[in-house]
Amino acid sequence: METFLRQRVRGAIGFSAFGSVAALLLGIVVSAITFWLIYVAMFMGFQWCFPHTHQTRMIVSGVGLAILFIGNARSDREYLSSYAVDTLDGGPAYTIQVPNVGIVSNLNFLSPNTVNSMTKVIAQLLFIGPRLISASWRLARRTVELTRFDVAPSTRVAERLREAKGRVPFTELAVSLEAETLRAGLRDLKMLDAIQFLDSKPAGVMLTSDFREELDGKLEG
Repeated sequence: METFLRQRVRGAIGFSAFGSVAALLLGIVVSAITFWLIYVAMFMGFQWCFPHTHQTRMIVSGVGLAILFIGNARSDREYLSSYAVDTLDGGPAYTIQVPNVGIVSNLNFLSPNTVNSMTKVIAQLLFIGPRLISASWRLARRTVELTRFDVAPSTRVAERLREAKGRVPFTELAVSLEAETLRAGLRDLKMLDAIQFLDSKPAGVMLTSDFREELDGKLEG
């Protein structure tokens, strides 16, 4: 069991570290593209009516990018992922390509719902860079946490859960394991996505099906 957990932890550390670096590099690239898109939009949209310098555009682009990072941190992703549109005829929305004519749609692009949904889509696109960098930070933190993985208590908890073949109430675990062992084991196994907490009475915990299947295959194979 200990050998299996050590291998699983090493794999998780490698995956998280690689994901963190990849997300950071991709986030930097996307953020740079966003920066220059703001720059170009400033030049093409306002230079003709409000002449400004290259330095001004650089400052505004930098401030705009900073605002996107702040907005991403404060935004509700569930809200940004919900869309509603209105149609001109009140029926289901459709957009079709008609040969020799173009795109035909019954969407009411001036309605508040449609405008709000289009704004959300634009916000989601602008938040790609900040979200990638945020994901990189989360993966980096997970990598550090995994390096502190304590195999001994995790092994004892995993063995107890494997024996049960299903849910084990917290009250039973508290009887069979020391409090510190139980706390550390549950914390670390949760980092590996190896356990699932169950709130329905009696509240307890069980091994996830994927982890149990992999564990059984290693130990019985």
